[in-house]
Amino acid sequence: MTYHVALPRGVDPSRCTVKATLYYQSTPPSYLDMRFRGAPSALATQRLYFLDSHLNVGGSEIDGWKLKLVSATAPVE
Repeated sequence: MTYHVALPRGVDPSRCTVKATLYYQSTPPSYLDMRFRGAPSALATQRLYFLDSHLNVGGSEIDGWKLKLVSATAPVE
């Protein structure tokens, strides 16, 4: 995959680097969306929706937690 990013005027690309990080996501939003749409009135779906929409991790140990898989840095080409 290739990304093209326009640098601001006056920025020297030879002095820039790019860093990419891949994080693991255990429950992708598309999975939750399928569960909520597929069985919206099922008891387990209602419970999952309630727990997901009322989860407050602010200030806890998992607030902002991510599982980093890999990261790489390279010069701008």
